Amino acid sequence: MSIVVANNILEFISSETNFIKVIEDQVRISNGEYIDCIVHFCQKRNIEVEQIVPLIKNNPLFKSAFQKEAERLNFIKKKKGKKK
Repeated sequence: MSIVVANNILEFISSETNFIKVIEDQVRISNGEYIDCIVHFCQKRNIEVEQIVPLIKNNPLFKSAFQKEAERLNFIKKKKGKKK
């Protein structure tokens, strides 16, 4: 992939709003999983998944939905509630 194309992709996904809208639209349209849609998004654009991690981390609602899905699919351990 050329540097110009890579920079254009990164400029697009660096806009958190664009990235989240694309993923949420895809989840809704395909009735799929966030994880699958994110991986598909990255594969289609020939970018590494690690490049979009900051976009997920910076949006609490998106991060929460992603985390709940990963817990439900047993990809990560469920977070335990705070002890009183």
